[in-house]
Amino acid sequence: MSGRLHRVSLVALGICIGLLLAAASALAFNRALVADLFGSNLVRAQVVVYTNGQDTEIWLDRGRITAVGGGGLTIREKDGQIQHVDVAPGARITLNGAFVALSSLRRGMQAQTFRPGDAPAYRIDATLR
Repeated sequence: MSGRLHRVSLVALGICIGLLLAAASALAFNRALVADLFGSNLVRAQVVVYTNGQDTEIWLDRGRITAVGGGGLTIREKDGQIQHVDVAPGARITLNGAFVALSSLRRGMQAQTFRPGDAPAYRIDATLR
């Protein structure tokens, strides 16, 4: 009886580990969590995501907003580099988690942009500090 219980316990443990690995893999592909994985010291990144048999290149830029207008924004990244980012019509723009228009963003705010390659940003997450 104890041998059978031991085998059942090992199988249950294996299933639990498998489920945890599957959940971790699913989270790794969630674009919303990509920036969180890099931490607060992220300046810029190029990430390649493989989905449905196709590679997608995503550029992330993070810094302080220096200008907003003309369908885009300019940010100064932590290392001093200036980056102008065009913003796609209908882009998902948040300020402290609330959806806002691009015109709501102001100089001095922190921003993180997500854009596919050289295309306009499809997402901007901004905070007051």
